[in-house]
Amino acid sequence: MGKLLRTVGWVSIVLGVIVGGLRATVLEWWRVPVDDPQHGASLAPSLYPGDLVLLWKGSLKAGDLVRCADPEAPGRHVVGRIMGEAGDNVELSGVDVIVNERRTVQEHSCSPAKVTVQDPSTGADVELHCGIEVLQSRKHMRATGMNSARSTVSRKATVAEGQVYLVSDNRAYPFDSRDYGGIPKASCKSFVFFRIKGLKGFGDAETRLTFVN
Repeated sequence: MGKLLRTVGWVSIVLGVIVGGLRATVLEWWRVPVDDPQHGASLAPSLYPGDLVLLWKGSLKAGDLVRCADPEAPGRHVVGRIMGEAGDNVELSGVDVIVNERRTVQEHSCSPAKVTVQDPSTGADVELHCGIEVLQSRKHMRATGMNSARSTVSRKATVAEGQVYLVSDNRAYPFDSRDYGGIPKASCKSFVFFRIKGLKGFGDAETRLTFVN
């Protein structure tokens, strides 16, 4: 028994050192805020308010779901998918995103094909379609369906030097660069790649221990 306890102790120490080293260099965990309905709705179906996620610090590229400093609220963050980098021409119209004259496409539906989000204005549950979108050979989920006043806002922009253009995965209730413009790339320190658990905890099998594309 004593040998077993010593082994467990050493394993715990080693794991602690490894996790501490990763957190000091490339790894961070973060909980998606639950106090901003507009931003929370915009993250579906990839993330939801209350999710505890892992972020990887490092080089960012088009297609990454990144966390950036909120340009309008110091100390807070915005999360969106990089759709444009310096010099890119980005056009948004409803669910469509066109980057340098190349339109993103929905390859197929998710499984399951429906997701439920809360309308940020009323708090009512809204059912949306979930599809797999392809951007430069990279795939991620997006939500479409109900047209809201925000989803019909169209934008054309040329991304300035040193900035990135973010687009929400939820095209029905977006909160992205259509609202706050291009984001300094230097303010985007990491991208989301793994969800540890959702708001309901480890008892919710659909949201625990899942990779985020």
